[in-house]
Amino acid sequence: MLVYLLVSHLFRFLLTVDWRGARQRLRAVFASADGMAPQALPALPPSKVVRLPRAVVSSAGSQQWIEIRPGDLMALRIHSRDVNGAFTIVEARVLPYSGPPLHVHHERDEIFEVLDGLFRFQCGDDVFDLAPGMTIVVPRGMPHAWVNLGPRQARLLFSFVPGGIDELFEKMTDTPLDQLAALAALHDTHVVGPRLVVDGAAEPWRDRRVANVAFLAPRS
Repeated sequence: MLVYLLVSHLFRFLLTVDWRGARQRLRAVFASADGMAPQALPALPPSKVVRLPRAVVSSAGSQQWIEIRPGDLMALRIHSRDVNGAFTIVEARVLPYSGPPLHVHHERDEIFEVLDGLFRFQCGDDVFDLAPGMTIVVPRGMPHAWVNLGPRQARLLFSFVPGGIDELFEKMTDTPLDQLAALAALHDTHVVGPRLVVDGAAEPWRDRRVANVAFLAPRS
């Protein structure tokens, strides 16, 4: 009997609550906290869930190393076609004082992890020096560049989310250097500035191309 009375009173109370007004007041409280008007609160887009039918395994022996520029090598660790386009993972083996020009991706975020060596990153107006084990996330739309601070070869792992940029790296090796910017623009990579320069450093060792490839390539 007591339980019945409690449930009955609770039900009557719920019927009297102005839920629509309460929701509007709650939105107003959150809006005032960050200076936004209640109607200006952004709606979160629905998340895209990518389901894989099986585990994806990649081994060093199955990777094809691509010479992006003389002496700089990259390999697709995970191709986006194998993960339904969810992401692309690339490993780079970089000459001392080498790196890409300032560029921006408008359709994907990029995550970098330093595996070996020391890298300098410019992300917008900020500059970071990253050592092995450190990770940096660059959101889409942010101009960024990086450079191997030397004085030796360095290794970098970077991922694009979502993927779909694999073809850029696959075509780089057959594209003349003066056409790389145009190729990159076709794959959501837009050059917007110069390369990072290490003060007092010489140009990367590009006069010894054959020796560089042997030095950078993984041992069998």
